[in-house]
Amino acid sequence: MKLFFAQHKTTQSVQAPEYPKISDVSASFLLKTITSVLTKAVTTNSSKSHAKDVFTGACVPQISIEKYLLRFYEFLDDDPTIYVSSLIYISMYLELTPDSSLNELNVHRLIACSILLAYKQLMDFRHKNKRFAAIAGVNLSELNSLEIKFLTIFDFATHVSPEHFEECYHCLLDSVTLEYEINSSPG
Repeated sequence: MKLFFAQHKTTQSVQAPEYPKISDVSASFLLKTITSVLTKAVTTNSSKSHAKDVFTGACVPQISIEKYLLRFYEFLDDDPTIYVSSLIYISMYLELTPDSSLNELNVHRLIACSILLAYKQLMDFRHKNKRFAAIAGVNLSELNSLEIKFLTIFDFATHVSPEHFEECYHCLLDSVTLEYEINSSPG
């Protein structure tokens, strides 16, 4: 996957590490980890030209990726599976739209759509899109059209198998471990 999942294969150790259950990982740690992955992708793509699509905003939002994620966490739901699933959906979007890249003009809208999709897939109780739009900072009609476009790109095939979820969750944890090892090694 374009974010970091494909890179994981080159960083795997011979012995499989023990991973904590997602319910045992603090939300703060998980959101910071997802923020790190998304920020790194946006930074990597900052010097490239970007294909414009419905997810491309007119200007860079004033809210950071981390604060944007925290806004959803605070006002929507604190279930960590939503946020890992949203990262999986963003990665799938990037795979399905090869001309696209994650950048400062589209990352917030992709986060909003991916969280909306993950929430609707995983939660029994559902908030209306009006609430999502308020949290996302977009008007309702725009969110509705972004959601339809997102689902159309996926051809409405939005199921993530438990095995794929676990693999991506482990890759996410491995990316933090690898980054920590690189940043803490004497240099």
